[in-house]
Amino acid sequence: MLLGHSMGGLITVRFSLADGRQSDLAGLIVTGAALIIDEGVHPLVRRVGRLVARLAPDLPLIPPKPGVLSTDPAVELAFLADPLTYKAPARAGLVDQMIRAGLDARARLDRLTLPLLVMHGTDDRLTSPAGSRFLRERAASPDKTLVLWPGMRHEIFNEPDGAVVVTTVLDWLDARFALDLTAGQG
Repeated sequence: MLLGHSMGGLITVRFSLADGRQSDLAGLIVTGAALIIDEGVHPLVRRVGRLVARLAPDLPLIPPKPGVLSTDPAVELAFLADPLTYKAPARAGLVDQMIRAGLDARARLDRLTLPLLVMHGTDDRLTSPAGSRFLRERAASPDKTLVLWPGMRHEIFNEPDGAVVVTTVLDWLDARFALDLTAGQG
């Protein structure tokens, strides 16, 4: 089982699509997956962005506005106070590579056959919920579930109703991979 969030969700999907990897996994859980991060960007701006990424990959882009992580202001404050979180603007080269990786993943979703739980906050402004809908629609898995969380932002586990999100994951896992805790007891 593999779980990935945001860029980790994109990495999780691409990892599972690598040759032979699906046989190593029991399923995928992706939340806020960065399959589409350039929704609504004009095609001319995308082309200029690719050129900038080639010429100046370390150029910092405009940082996201405060409040994109969660509807709970304490989550944003905790993020800002955490010395282990990256707070600088994303670099042009990274953003370009993420867009390219998202395109690659979306082009190959018809090869994804693992049990799949996809979740996304509908008010996510960092990664587009459209990417999660696309993942659910295009994956070839006969067992695929999409849960869109109304009013939630990017960090669905850290929203005020995050316990419901965790319960959804646990229920999904229990329904597919229940453990027999009495096995081996005499």
